[in-house]
Amino acid sequence: MGSSFPRLTYCSNVHPASGLASQLSTLRDYTHPIAQLARQEGRAFGLGGWWPTTLVDELSQNAAALQELRSQLGAIDVPLWTLNVFPYGNFHEEVVKTAVYSPDWGGEERLMYTRRCAEVGAALSSLVTLPGGREATESDVKDIMRQYDRDGNGVLDEK
Repeated sequence: MGSSFPRLTYCSNVHPASGLASQLSTLRDYTHPIAQLARQEGRAFGLGGWWPTTLVDELSQNAAALQELRSQLGAIDVPLWTLNVFPYGNFHEEVVKTAVYSPDWGGEERLMYTRRCAEVGAALSSLVTLPGGREATESDVKDIMRQYDRDGNGVLDEK
């Protein structure tokens, strides 16, 4: 859309959605109507996703679940624009403020969560990281990931 307005996203962390069914309900019941209103006003709109570790595990381990989310995003015409990987667990616990720091990125658990988020996010999005806005190929992504893992810690080894 050729608009001078900034792009809008709707961050899914405002809704407790620990699994695929609740995430799909959130997209249908909240994100879609907001996206429609934004587009009526000539504004581009996308999803600012947040997924707790339970949902990321489900999406990374179940190709059918990932396809269902991809299909829902396509059906409501809401691309994944951003993915918030800061809150690890349940962002809707009674006390959240200090809990979002645990586990931190010094630990394997948080690092692997972040990696799974990146993998699922990449599977749902077009990755544009190259000059001229050219979409990255699978080879480009592997090169980028190898560079990221240049310290050789093995975090990004093939599964």
